Amino acid sequence: MQLLPDLPARLGYTMPAEWEPHEATWLSWPHKEESWPGLFDRIPLVWVEIVRALVASEEVRILVGSAEMEAAA
Repeated sequence: MQLLPDLPARLGYTMPAEWEPHEATWLSWPHKEESWPGLFDRIPLVWVEIVRALVASEEVRILVGSAEMEAAA
């Protein structure tokens, strides 16, 4: 892992507001069952619907933690 020499804000990085121009929307593929108690089995399908809606108007990039998660995404 490479550390930044300074705080991201001081290096010019910002988090754009939803309406500001941006290259893509980043999502993290659901992976923590405890975040969705009793619902986790249905959540990946919900994520798919979210991605479908977003890709109609912008690029979507999905973060995954493993090859298994990548295959599921």
